[in-house]
Amino acid sequence: MDNQKFLKNWTPLEISTLEFEFTMRYYGFSAMPKDYGTGVEYSLAEAHGVTFIEEHPGVTVTEMADAFGRTKSALSQSVKQLEQKGLVYKLESKENKKKNHLFVTPKGRQLSMAHKQYDIVHTMRFIKDLENIFTEEELDCFFRIMKVRADLMRDCREAPTGEQRGLENLWA
Repeated sequence: MDNQKFLKNWTPLEISTLEFEFTMRYYGFSAMPKDYGTGVEYSLAEAHGVTFIEEHPGVTVTEMADAFGRTKSALSQSVKQLEQKGLVYKLESKENKKKNHLFVTPKGRQLSMAHKQYDIVHTMRFIKDLENIFTEEELDCFFRIMKVRADLMRDCREAPTGEQRGLENLWA
């Protein structure tokens, strides 16, 4: 197995290790509750979940699971916690009694609005810090790479078992 530098500064093993470290640190960061401006602390997943429901009124747990790349069971548990916190509520479908549609409560709408404002302010601060180190073109390239990586991970999750997906499928 060849672990020679194939990019200017990185070997495949160094890249893999960096990806893993970033993923683990981000996972820990995302689990830390924070106050988005409502006076109550919520996790990143809770804030994004409520915002998704606010932006997609009537969404189902299955649709959210597909959008977030998680299992229906995991999303059901998350939605139950959001319900218990008074952020969302379910309405039974008129067509299918087994299907529930999700909506935000006034408290959930407040969190969603505060979360969006928080993200704008903190993302702009993050970008300003990065602009002291990288050019606009380098930052654009970084975010395009993030987008491709996210698409690849989504495509791998959606691929039938055993089927490999790669970059060629993203551009087809």
